[in-house]
Amino acid sequence: MRFYSKITRKPNSVIKQIKEGDKILSQKRLCVFVDGVCDTDDPKVIEELKKHPDKFSDKPFPKKLDWKATEEGQQLMEKGKELGIDMELGNNYKNIRKEYLEKLIKEKGGKVVAKLVKYQEVVSKAKELGIDTYHRKKDELLKEIREKEVIKS
Repeated sequence: MRFYSKITRKPNSVIKQIKEGDKILSQKRLCVFVDGVCDTDDPKVIEELKKHPDKFSDKPFPKKLDWKATEEGQQLMEKGKELGIDMELGNNYKNIRKEYLEKLIKEKGGKVVAKLVKYQEVVSKAKELGIDTYHRKKDELLKEIREKEVIKS
């Protein structure tokens, strides 16, 4: 059976320890996750891993989407370039938080361009156009809605 770990950047070992107070009497390595993946058929190891569903899962953990990769993030970065904020930050947005960039844009007198649309509104619009919404992200749905509207026009 294949298990996935939230820790993917380095090898991760699962160790079972027997303690008496503060003293460790024995410890045994159950398994090692390499790049966040471990294959095992041992029922004792599977049982131990299933005790911690927050750390280990039989399905891959979803990857967190960076705000800069979204359409809203692209609009914010373009607005920052127009106002010269990117030059103040060393000509990159590598380590900037979204809220801080919005604050800087407002301080410079610019308006935040990104229009916040609720997920429920996007889903209802997608259903009107006959687009499947099951397990889809907001950005994916917005992109497909725009494509369908261009085709209709």
